[in-house]
Amino acid sequence: MIYGQEQNTTKVQLNKNSIYGSINAGYHGAEFGYGPGITYERQLVQFKKSYLYAQISWDYWLLWGLSANSFTLDAAYILGNKSAHLELDLGIDYTFECNDSYYTFCNDNQKFRLLAQAAFRYQKPGKGLILRAGVGTKALVFLSVGGSF
Repeated sequence: MIYGQEQNTTKVQLNKNSIYGSINAGYHGAEFGYGPGITYERQLVQFKKSYLYAQISWDYWLLWGLSANSFTLDAAYILGNKSAHLELDLGIDYTFECNDSYYTFCNDNQKFRLLAQAAFRYQKPGKGLILRAGVGTKALVFLSVGGSF
């Protein structure tokens, strides 16, 4: 008598939605700044060994005598199908600076700029934890921690 076992050939993929917080450090013009940020992303397309996500994020920057708000809309191409991934982002960043002496909402020194980043991303397929570290044009260096669902 022979007993067969059912084999599950369904591959576990990355979750469709993610949200994570970041700590950023980098240059805004001639000013060095740092600050927190938050990003939401949604999976658009799933390929055999890669993914395409749309991301929207907000970052708050502390500069010498100024603060800045940054809003970003970009596309992230994520390579890899196990736990370690390479993430390549390309998009548009809208930033406006505020003179801290006003203590009100302001939109001084507005600018649009292109965004490009590269990051190492740790995320197990089907699991919730996301860890990211990378470099780019918006933030010279950044670290992120979050979850997917």
